[in-house]
Order: sequence, then C-alpha cells, then structure tokens
Amino acid sequence: FGNFLARRVLRIELPYFVSIILSVALWYLSASMPFFRGVAPHITVIRVLENILYLVPFTNEEWLQPVYWTLAYEFVFYLTIGLLFVQLFSKKQHYKWFFSAFVVGVLAVCGYLSGLLLLFVIGTAVFRWTVNLDRLAVTLCVLLVFSLATIWCCGLAVGFVAFSTALIILFCQKLTLEGVVAAALQYLGTISFSLYLIHVPIGGRVVNLARHSISDTTLPQLAVSISGLVVCLFFASAFYYAIERPALQLARKIKRPRKKWSLGNPSGEILTLDALV
Repeated sequence: FGNFLARRVLRIELPYFVSIILSVALWYLSASMPFFRGVAPHITVIRVLENILYLVPFTNEEWLQPVYWTLAYEFVFYLTIGLLFVQLFSKKQHYKWFFSAFVVGVLAVCGYLSGLLLLFVIGTAVFRWTVNLDRLAVTLCVLLVFSLATIWCCGLAVGFVAFSTALIILFCQKLTLEGVVAAALQYLGTISFSLYLIHVPIGGRVVNLARHSISDTTLPQLAVSISGLVVCLFFASAFYYAIERPALQLARKIKRPRKKWSLGNPSGEILTLDALV
C-alpha cells in the first residue's frame, strides 16, 4: 500500500501542484491587465494548503480551480481501495465486496454519503468482471442497481452516462481501431490528465478574452470555442511532456514489492492496485 500510494502521489500530485502554481500565476497576471473584469485574486498560504491537501470541503475556502474537487474524490478512492484491496478482490471473500457495495449504496440513497461515490462502485464492478472475479450476469445486475441509485442521487444524466460507459467497456472489448483515428484517440488519452489540469486557466482565459471582441452570435462563438480547444490541446501537450511525463517516470522508479500473490481469480492473473486505478 505504501509503495502504491507513493507512486500515485508522484504520478498525480506533482502535476497537480504545478497546475496550482500556474493557476495562481495566471490569476494575478490577468488581474494586472486593464481590461480585467473578473474577481480580484485573494490567495493565502492557508487556502493553497487546503487545496493541496483536499481539505476545501471541510472549510469555507474555495477550490483554486472548479474542477479540482474531482481529485479529492479520486484521492479518497486511492486511500480506500488501497487499504481494502485484498479484502474486496479476493474471490474466496467476494461477499465482502457485495456487502461493502450494498452499504455504500444504502448510505448514498439515504443521503449520508455523496451519490457520486456510486460511480466508483460501478467502475469497480466493471473491473471485477474484466479480471474474471464475477460473472457477466452478476456484473450487469450490480450495474443496473447502482445506475438506478445514481439516477436517484445525482440525476438521470449522470446515471445514464455511467451505465452506458460501463456497457461500452463490457461489450466492446474486442473492438479495435487502427490508423490515424486510433493514434489520435490514444494521444488524447495520453494527455487527458494534463488537459484536465490546464483547460480552465488556459482555455477559459482564451475564450473570455476573445468573446470581448466578437459579436454574440452562433458562428463567432463556435469559432472561439474551437480556438480555445485547439489552444488547450497545444498547452496540454506541452504540460504533459514538461511536467506529467517526468512525474510518471519518477513514479515508476518506486519499485513494486517482489512478493506477488494471486487473489483467486480463475485466470490466475496477478491482480494489483495499479491495474485497478
């Protein structure tokens, strides 16, 4: 668990820290411009630390970027799944997985937990099927139940997208793409985390700046959005090669334990935390 968490911290948190610095710097730079109409920057050390440590939900502060809240959920997932991995993914103790999923579902439906946690249950159910821990019929039942629970907690759109995504993963395993399309999708997947981190401070400013000088009609607005996307992809690529890839290479230097174990899946495949996340 320690090695796994250390790799996750290096892989995720280092680019995250750099994006915080970038966001703060761009905020102050924008505020210094004569045409700035946004909220003046109000950055304190406490606010930065609360963002870094994902403590914003417990304070009166705000995220430095509106998308950062998803990383808080992700980090809690790493902690939880890391500590409970062996218990949840041993076929000999599969009842622990179903009991844990049931408890999370009931607490979410009753309002004691965020309904967004149900999405992690759906994803984990798909993972269990991909490594042959559960039969397809069982997985489909879990997906249906928890997708309905997600609709109840988070709305139709969230539940529908979660269920549809899970079905695509389940039934499109043999679908392969080749050529330019495959290369483009692979590349977008590679830089997706960098794009996630910089699309607000970079793309948002490009769009806001351009919209001050164009008419408020459909085609010009569409052109601005496309331009913002192109700029975001360019800077996401630069961020990936300059920041994220070195962080990933550094994380890979943390050796995994020499001891291997199988959790009892019929294929005999070695299950690891890294395979899950």
